[in-house]
This record gives sequence, C-alpha cells and structure tokens, in this order.
Amino acid sequence: MFLDEVRVALKSLIQDDKSVKADLNELSGISIDSRTINPGEIFFAIQGDVTDGHFYIAQAVEKEAGLIVVEESKKSQVQGQLGQCAYISVTDTLKAMEAVGQAMREKTRARIIGITGSVGKTSVRTALEVLLSRQGKTTASQKSFNNHWGVPYSLCHLKADDAYGVFEIGMNAPGEIRCLTQQIKPDVALITVIGEAHIGNLGSIEAIAEAKSEIFDGLNQSHGIAVINADSPCFDIMHQRAQEAGAQKIITFGKSGYANVRLVSQVMEGDGRDVTVDVMGQIVTLHLRMIGFQWVENALAIMATIAAVGADIHQAAQDFSRVGLLDGRGKVHHLSLRFGGTFTLIDDSYNANPTSVRSALDTIAQVNGRRIVAFADMLELGDQARGIHIGLAPKVMEAGVDKFFACGPLMGALYSYLPANIQGAWKANSGQLLEPLTQEIRSGDVLLIKGSNSMKMTLLMEQICAFYLDQKVQSA
Repeated sequence: MFLDEVRVALKSLIQDDKSVKADLNELSGISIDSRTINPGEIFFAIQGDVTDGHFYIAQAVEKEAGLIVVEESKKSQVQGQLGQCAYISVTDTLKAMEAVGQAMREKTRARIIGITGSVGKTSVRTALEVLLSRQGKTTASQKSFNNHWGVPYSLCHLKADDAYGVFEIGMNAPGEIRCLTQQIKPDVALITVIGEAHIGNLGSIEAIAEAKSEIFDGLNQSHGIAVINADSPCFDIMHQRAQEAGAQKIITFGKSGYANVRLVSQVMEGDGRDVTVDVMGQIVTLHLRMIGFQWVENALAIMATIAAVGADIHQAAQDFSRVGLLDGRGKVHHLSLRFGGTFTLIDDSYNANPTSVRSALDTIAQVNGRRIVAFADMLELGDQARGIHIGLAPKVMEAGVDKFFACGPLMGALYSYLPANIQGAWKANSGQLLEPLTQEIRSGDVLLIKGSNSMKMTLLMEQICAFYLDQKVQSA
C-alpha cells in the first residue's frame, strides 16, 4: 500500500495533511490496535464501542507507525502525542478507513466472496480461507471482524495480486448488511443458514431472511452469483431477493434432491465424518475432522461456494482434511478421569442460538456412551425467549440425553420441563456447574457444553480441563 494511494483515497476527507513527514512511500499495512501495530503501518484512530483510538496515539508513535490518521475535531487534543510522526487529519476516521478499503477493493484482481447467515459464518469463512489458499493467494476477514469497522478493516488488507478474498458480514438490525456488502462488492454471496438468532430484534424468521438477503444488494451486476440453502424454510424469500438484486446465477445447496450441490451420503468415522457430495453432477468425497452435524451443512455450503468462485472442487475436497475447528465451535477432547478411564468433551461453548443448539443435539444423538449436556441461556430472542427454550424439550428427549445440566433462568425453564431422571442440576452461572458435572461424569461418557457467549461457558470448559489436570489424551 503506497502513501500516494492513501492520499488519493482520502482526498475528499482530508482536513490537514502532514504525511509529507513520512520518510517512506510504501506502508506495511494498517492497524486499529496500538498493542499489535507493526513499524510502518497506518494507524487509524477509530472511535469504538468501548474506547477511542485517539487515546492510544502515543503508543502507536512509539511503535513507529508509518502514518497516523486522526479526526480533525480531536487533533488539538492529540497534537502533542504526534510529535514528528506523519499524520493526516480527516472529518471521520471510520469513513477514512472505509475509503482505503474501497481503494484496495477496486485495485485487487481477487474473486470476492461475501458470507452471512444466522450460524456458521466464521467456521465457513475459516474453512474457505484454508481451502482457497491452497489454490491461490487469499485474504480473509480476521477473527470475527464482521461489523461496521471490521469489514472495512479487513478490506484494507486485500492485495492487488490476491486470487481470492473471503469476507464475513454480521448484523444486529436491518440495513446493516446492505451497507457492508456494498463495500465488499462480492462476486459470490453466500447465506449459510437462516435461524432464530436476532429474532428479538427482528421479530420473525422471515424478517431475518429479508435482512440477511441484503447481502445480494452488493453483488457484481455483470457476473454475481448467489449461493443459498435449498433446505431453508425461507428459501423462496432468499431466491426472490437474489433475483431482484440482479444475481446472474443462483446455486443451491442442501440435502434436497433438487439442490445443485447436494448431500449423497455421510458416515461418522471416529471424531470426524466422511461426506460424499454431488457438486453439480461431479461426485466428490471429503473427510471432515469434526463430528458436529452442522458441519455436514457447512461442507455443502463451502463446496457450493468453491464451485461458484471457479476454484477446483476436487482439489478442495482433497484438502478438506486440513480444515480444523476453532476453539469453542465443536472441538472434541478426550480427557482422562482421575481414577482411570476417559470421557469425551465436545466444546461448543463459544455461542448458541436455537438453530445451533438443535444441530448440537443432532450431533450428540449419534455418539456412543452416556450423553450429558450442559447448556446455558440463548440470548437476543426477545419476548419469545422462554417459549423457544421450553420448545427444545422434545428435541432433548429425541436426542437421548441422559443427564441435562442448565445455567441461567431461560435454560432453567427448559430444565424444569424435563423428566426428573434426566435432570442433572440447574445453576445461576456457569462456574457453579463444575462440581455437579465432575460428580456425574463417568468413563465412556460424552459431555457437550454450549451457551451464548456472554453466559461464559468457555469458563466452565477451562475449569473442567483444569480439574482433570489438562490430561488430554487427544484433541481432534
């Protein structure tokens, strides 16, 4: 990224340009975090939800930032910290970062993929990054940077010679995805799954489908491809919105016989699955290093997207065994009990919504051993929250759960609806579940942990591993 390019991108926003102080023309990258900035990078002082980047300009200067971008309205407050460092003041630092992101988007030759959905966004994005990077230079969203600052930040990392770009888009309210997809301008737009996440904000599944379908509004108008789930009850909504947005092609995936990319068969093998997929008439088999049933659906979405972007589906299928799991998203551990034997721990603690919980129950229904679950509240469900939680009772029974442990008032409502012989314990917070769980677990058991992120089920995961002295026989 060249300093001259940054000046051109920011031309309409610049209030004061002291970038001539820079003793380099090529900048090494961009940063919004003074703790991790590298020498020669641009530091955008962004006003975040919790803090303000203008508070950390001194640290960015100390770490030899190549250029600081500040807001003109705050320049006088930070002038003393800037010293001899090159800087540009602008009307709005977030809009400035968006402008640089747009410049990099226009410059790259990469085929761009945009991903949204109620569940699976980060897992699918991470897998696509692994698979596509085997076939060409690939830039992807970092971590879960999928919001109003995360998307432009990710776009700024695009390179002119990238072959692929993979970007995740999140939302809390209608209109947010439209704004972000118009920045990404995807060649391929994927919606993974439509579920009840954010139903508290949007009111209905149909409204969620409408909001997620905004991703199609940014599609390339000459060759844009929409990828949608043929099994979704909201299929018609997504299909119509893709057509209205000008998608030149629509590729469907799912278990349905009419899907363009469809499941042929899947078999659980140890801590993974062998999945055979018909990709528009070509049969491929891939090995998943994860047991979660949701990964079968993820794999179909991934292979449909690989085909849509024009990559080699056979190479991708062969490379699928390289795709691993992120912590808290279904990773399997086999832990040693203190008095002999082992049990299996499925760590799905990162987050939860009704769709992902039902999928997790489908997974545990297929494993051998006593089935124990520890679930915490699913949040952001609004007035429907209690009813949605209680409504999971038949699914828990159908999955053959032997003991059910609950954390939080909403899961407590579900807990009270279950038969007494299944009830393990209910506690107000996750840390209080450690003792009753460790008293219950026996050799050969399978324990599944899941809950909304703010319910801190990751803390319970850490406590369990510490209790068993981190004696991990194997992490799949």
